Amino acid sequence: MAATATATAASTPAAPKILIVEDEKVVARDLQQTLADFGYDASALATSGEEALHQAQLRCPDLVLMDIRIRGPMDGIATAAELRARFGVPVVYLTAYADDATLDRAKRTEPLGYLLKPVQAAELKSTVELSLYRHDMDRRVRERERWLDTTLHSMREAVLCVDAGGRVMVMNSAAEALLEVAARDAVGRSVADVVHLRQPLAHGPIDAALAAVGGGNPATFTDRILGGGGRSDDRIIAGSAAPVVDDGRVLGTVLVLRDITVEKNHERQLELEHRLSSLGTLAGGVAHEINNPLVAVTANLAYVDERLRRLPNELNGSAPTGLGRAIDEACEAIADAEAAARRIARVVGDLKVFSRPTFEENGKCDVRACIDWALRTTAHSIRARAQVVTDLLDTPPVAGDEARLGQVLVDLLLNASQAILPGSAEQNQITVCTHREGDLVAIEIADTGSGIRPEDRDRIFEPFFTTKPIGVGAGLGLAVCHGIVASLGGRIEVDTEVGRGSRFRVLLPAVDAAKPAVVPPRRPRVLVIDDEALVLRVLRRTLEISYDVITVDSGEAALALVADDGPFDVILCDLTMPSIGGAELFRRLSALAPEQAGRVVFISGGPEQGANDFLKAGNHRWLEKPVPVDELRAVVSDTIVQRGLAR
Repeated sequence: MAATATATAASTPAAPKILIVEDEKVVARDLQQTLADFGYDASALATSGEEALHQAQLRCPDLVLMDIRIRGPMDGIATAAELRARFGVPVVYLTAYADDATLDRAKRTEPLGYLLKPVQAAELKSTVELSLYRHDMDRRVRERERWLDTTLHSMREAVLCVDAGGRVMVMNSAAEALLEVAARDAVGRSVADVVHLRQPLAHGPIDAALAAVGGGNPATFTDRILGGGGRSDDRIIAGSAAPVVDDGRVLGTVLVLRDITVEKNHERQLELEHRLSSLGTLAGGVAHEINNPLVAVTANLAYVDERLRRLPNELNGSAPTGLGRAIDEACEAIADAEAAARRIARVVGDLKVFSRPTFEENGKCDVRACIDWALRTTAHSIRARAQVVTDLLDTPPVAGDEARLGQVLVDLLLNASQAILPGSAEQNQITVCTHREGDLVAIEIADTGSGIRPEDRDRIFEPFFTTKPIGVGAGLGLAVCHGIVASLGGRIEVDTEVGRGSRFRVLLPAVDAAKPAVVPPRRPRVLVIDDEALVLRVLRRTLEISYDVITVDSGEAALALVADDGPFDVILCDLTMPSIGGAELFRRLSALAPEQAGRVVFISGGPEQGANDFLKAGNHRWLEKPVPVDELRAVVSDTIVQRGLAR
C-alpha cells in the first residue's frame, strides 16, 4: 500500500507556484488563502521589488501576482519588467490603479492580466488559470519557433520568407551565404533588391513564380544570380515558391533556392562529352570512307610528280621541244591537287579530334619554331589590331607534331586579334610567352581585347559554339584546339575578364631531344598488309624506290609469309581487316616471331575505341590514313634505324 501511494504521489503533477508581491499584509494573506483553496502553491510572499527578485530566483514561480504600488525604489511595473527580463516569469497585475498613464506603462511589460481591486475569487481564479495556460502555450510556441529556427538555419538550401508585398521577412544562413547579404540588412527590403539576378526581376523566372504563387499555386524556376551584388561569379539556382495561405488568403511566399552551378557545369561537361563522342563515331566512319581512297590520291600524285621530274634525265637529252615546260605545268597541277588533298585530310583530321579519348603517337616538335611560324602566318591579321610582344624562354621539345601545334597557336592568335577592334594597334597588345613548369612546357597567349562573358566562358571549347556574327566563324577553332591539346596529353586553361582581355595557356609534356638517325647499310625489306588492293599498289609504288616491298591482302597470308620468308625489317599492317585484324595478327606474330612483332607499324583509317585501346595498351607505333609520303618514309626509316637490320 505504501509503495502504491508513493507511485501515485509521484505521478500527480505539482501545484503551480504563485509569487504574491503585495505590501499590505491583510490583502496578501487573503490572496494566499484564496489561491491555496483553489489548489495553488502560494507560499511565497514579497513586499518590495528587491524581495520579489530574490524570491523569484529562489522559488522559480510559475506566475507572479504583482501590485503596482509596493515598497522600495522599484514599483510593481519596474519589478515586473525586471522579472520578465531576468527570469521570463509571467505577471498579472493586481492593483487599484487604472489611470491611462499607469495602464500605458503596464502594457509595455506585456502582462498576462490586469485585475482591479477588490478582486472577486472567481475572477481571480479564471485570470490565473488563463494566464498559466497562455504562458504554457507561449512557451510551447517559443520552443517550436526555436526548433523551426534551428531547422531553418541548418538547411543547405537558401530559404526566404516574403510577405504579400514582396518584402523579405525571414532568411536563413544559407540564403545569407548564397546572396551575400546579412539577414538584418535584407529584412524589410524588396526581394528584387536582395536577390540580384542576371536579368531584371520583372518578367524573369522568379517574377513568374511569384505571380503564380500570388494566385495560390506553387511554382518552380531556374535563374542566374549575380554573386556579391554585381561581381562576375554568377551562380545558377534552382528554386521553388510556395504560398503561405490562411483561410484562403495568400499571406506571402516561401522561396527555396538551391545552388546548382556545379551540377549544371557537370551536365554541360557530360553533354559536351556526348557530342564529342558522337562526332568521333561519325568521324570514324568518314575517315574509313575517305582516307583509303585519299591514300591512293596523295601517293599517286607524289609518284607521278617524281616520275615527271626524272623524265628529262631518263630521255638523255632527246626530249621533244616544249616537254620541259609541259612537265613544269603538269607538276604545278599536281601540286594544286596535293594541296587540295591535304586540305581534305585536314578537315577529316579536325573532325577526328573530337573523338575522346584520342590516341596519337606523340612525336617531338620545337616550340619556338611553331610560334615563329604561327606569328608569320597571322601577322597580316594582327597588324591592324595590336602590337605583338614576345617573351620566349628556352624550352625543351614538346609532345606532338609541329603542324598540329602550329594549328593550335594560329587559332589562338587569331582569336586574340579578333577580340580587339581594328584601328588602335598602338594601344593594344598580344603577348606570347613560353616557360617551363616542371615536366610541362607552358605557352601563353594574352590579349588586351574585350574578354569573354562569364556565361560564355564555360562553353568556348564546345563544338560549333561561337559568339561571332553569322558567317564569321563556325565555332570549331577552340574546340579543335582543345581536342588536339588533349590528345597530346596536355590541357588548355583560360583566364578572362570582360573589358580587360583574355589569357590562354597551353600546357604540353616536355620530351627529350631526338637522337640522330643512322642510315642502314643495305636495302631493307618491307612487308605491307592491307585488304584493299588499291592501297597495296600505292604503298608499294611509294616505298619500292628505297626498299624491297612485298604486299599481301590478309593476315593469314602475312603470318605464312613471315614463317616461310622472314624476317622483315618493317611490317606495315592495316589495323582493320576481315578475319584476322591488326590486333589479332600482332598477338599471333608475338607468339610466332616476337622480334618481328616489334617491327610492326600499324596504319588506321579512323578512330575506333577497341583499336585505340589496343594501341594505347601496347604503346604501338601507328600512322593515320591518308599518310603523307614523307611521313610514311620517315617512319619506315626510323623503325629500321631503331631496330637495326633484320638480317
